[in-house]
Amino acid sequence: MAASSGEWDLVPAPAPPPVPAPAPTPAPAPTRELELTPAPAFYQGSGDGSGDLKACALVRMRDQMKEKLIEQNTAILAGQENFPDHEMEEHFIQSATEDLERDLEDAAVSLHNRTLALQRAQIVDALRNKLDQDDEDSRLILKTVEDINLLSWMIIDYQQQVHQKEKQLTDIKMERLLQKKYGGDKLQQNHTMEKRQKEKQAYVNVCEADKMLHKIERGRRITTIIQHVFQNIIIASRINWAEDEYLKAIVLHLEKNVVSQ
Repeated sequence: MAASSGEWDLVPAPAPPPVPAPAPTPAPAPTRELELTPAPAFYQGSGDGSGDLKACALVRMRDQMKEKLIEQNTAILAGQENFPDHEMEEHFIQSATEDLERDLEDAAVSLHNRTLALQRAQIVDALRNKLDQDDEDSRLILKTVEDINLLSWMIIDYQQQVHQKEKQLTDIKMERLLQKKYGGDKLQQNHTMEKRQKEKQAYVNVCEADKMLHKIERGRRITTIIQHVFQNIIIASRINWAEDEYLKAIVLHLEKNVVSQ
């Protein structure tokens, strides 16, 4: 700087060197975030309170793990941290998150059941208090309860009747099956008996035929013997049977029978 006429002359400062433009940051690769099931509406809490505390703890742990997973994904994409086993951690965190979601669903179901039980108890208590008032509404409620009770007994009675009818139908089907089996066995037995009778009758017929043939054969033998005897008698008597026509016919007839036999 230099002074001129009692005033300070301002020397312009040198221009700063140009700053290189930052390298374009690569667009982060799309990552799959966990689709977490929101807590049901009835999870606002009722009952003894233990279900609310457990549900809140599970929700808080789920949110923390989700935030941690998002932070790690962001850090890796920005190049600020290096996680060589990031995929393993991500898989572990996702698995743990899924387990927590299942536990959360179980807790939600348990809480819902407890809420329903509490509501039923409250309804019963309100009805009991209403019945104690002994007014028109209470009498109507009592009449409705009696009708419901009567209908319940009627339903039970009809169910028992249906069960008895089904049992009777089953017994009838079993009886028909047994009758059908018995009829088939009886038919087979009759067929077998008829076959045996036919075979027996055929055997009897064969036996009778054999007996008849045996008798005929025996008669033939006897006849042959008698013919031979007559021939021998005629020959032994030394009668000239050729001259006697009647005796000649007998001898020729005997000879014919012997030859034919």
